[in-house]
Amino acid sequence: MHYQNPPPLDSKCTFGADMTPVLGESTFHLGSHANVIRTIELPFSFAWPQSFTLSVEAWHDNLRNDTFRDPRYMIQRVVHTSIVQPSHRWVKKVMRSNITMMSFEYRVVCNKNYYGKKCDHFCRVRDDELGHYYCTENGTRKCMEGWKGNYCDQAICPEQCHNSYGSCKKPNECSCRIGWEGEFCTKCKKDPNCLHGICYEPWQCICQHGWTGFLCNIDKNYCSKYKPCENGGSCKFDPTSNYTCSCPPSFKGSNCQYKRCPRENPCSNDGKCVEIHTGYRCHCAEGFTGDRCEKHVKSCDKIVCENHGTCVMGEVGGWCACPKGFTGDFCEKEINECQSSPCQNGGTCVEYFDDYACSCPSDYGGKNCELYLPCPCRNGGTCIGLSRCECRNGFTGRRCEILINKCKRLRCRNGGTCLSYAREGREECICPLGITGPECQYKNYCVQKPCLNGGTCRYHQRQRSFKCSCSSEYMGNWCQYDKRTAPQIRNEPDSSNMPSYRGEQSFRGEQSFRGEKSFTGKQPMSRGNRVFSFAKLIYFLPILTLNIRLMVCNI
Repeated sequence: MHYQNPPPLDSKCTFGADMTPVLGESTFHLGSHANVIRTIELPFSFAWPQSFTLSVEAWHDNLRNDTFRDPRYMIQRVVHTSIVQPSHRWVKKVMRSNITMMSFEYRVVCNKNYYGKKCDHFCRVRDDELGHYYCTENGTRKCMEGWKGNYCDQAICPEQCHNSYGSCKKPNECSCRIGWEGEFCTKCKKDPNCLHGICYEPWQCICQHGWTGFLCNIDKNYCSKYKPCENGGSCKFDPTSNYTCSCPPSFKGSNCQYKRCPRENPCSNDGKCVEIHTGYRCHCAEGFTGDRCEKHVKSCDKIVCENHGTCVMGEVGGWCACPKGFTGDFCEKEINECQSSPCQNGGTCVEYFDDYACSCPSDYGGKNCELYLPCPCRNGGTCIGLSRCECRNGFTGRRCEILINKCKRLRCRNGGTCLSYAREGREECICPLGITGPECQYKNYCVQKPCLNGGTCRYHQRQRSFKCSCSSEYMGNWCQYDKRTAPQIRNEPDSSNMPSYRGEQSFRGEQSFRGEKSFTGKQPMSRGNRVFSFAKLIYFLPILTLNIRLMVCNI
């Protein structure tokens, strides 16, 4: 591109130039060179002048030396002069000659953060402490919502926020200055110690009607409201302490509540009246005591304490300190512990020297027979404490509930013990471990735990036999087979009818036992899918380890 129109063939463009690599030879279509064709960009470091001349040339580069000097190798040259403003839209042009046609597009795009017709307006979008704005198409700043100012760094406060007493650092907030408060900073803060006052400016304390003082804490009407002066005192308003009482001659105090020493001495036996803060008191002469010095002081040498009491000398004279169980001025009275009837629920109180005890009825207990404790012993048994019974002859058990008597109807076998319950009219055999039945006549084989692999043994008393209930993974009379590896077993005899064996008992590949018993089995085999199975096993011997080998052969 160049400002000349048209530019010389051998001149260098002022704005810049660029070229593509070789795009093809002889006949070709540019569509097959999509990876070669690229947008040619010419960067500028100065403002865009708007007017320009664009020269587009097609060359025959026979030597591939990228040197375009000889005009004989030029295929076509088009020169376009125009004025264009920056935009993202492309401008399309088609230039034709006698033998060629060239189509191209161009546009001018401003660099990032540059705007305007000449790309000479700088504007960067920001939202931080230095500004809050966007950039328009011509590069001017547009404030975000809630901000104002040349650089959009001033927050917009609510309309009600006081202009002088409130401000905001963020949009729609109202921060009060010192001395002001309220949602929109329209209320002044009064002195924090102001009790009954208001303010028009910060820290004022303007008293309301009926109040005075620096902090509006003095009630002008205190005398008429509360009448604090007693005993005929006269109340007057005092601007420093609400009120002052003028007391009659015989009283004193802030409310005339205390008596002064009267003209006539109230103290007896040469006692002296002494005024104190709360009134007056009598200072007694030696040998006297009391509020009015009316009592003679007794010394311990003149006091005799009974029942081992001890005389103690105090401010008012000597007095007797009594031992436990006695009272009175001279410890002459014995304290009756049962006088207050502490025993409840019919209990009888028994007095001791310095304590008492309650003899409670049979169903009660505790210090004062306050606990209901019914005796659990039966058949005339006696309760010993709270958990033991002492039974009468002929009875036993924890609660004396079992009658020790010979059984008349039952005869317990196999070492069983017979118990007779006379009240209930029944007899019962207590069988030893492994024995069951009303007369202990049956042996319970489940005690020996014959079921294997976690099987549950269930004893059938009528049939005098047992049966094993196996888990889902095992099978067999004793749950001895793993279902995943065991052969198909049918018609197993019941465990109660199984014979017993002695001597050598083994199992061979020919499916026969050496000894008294033998069995045979069919082994069908299919050539196609190689399926085999046992059809029948007549017997199985308990408590044996069988090693079975199956051989499947291809016939």
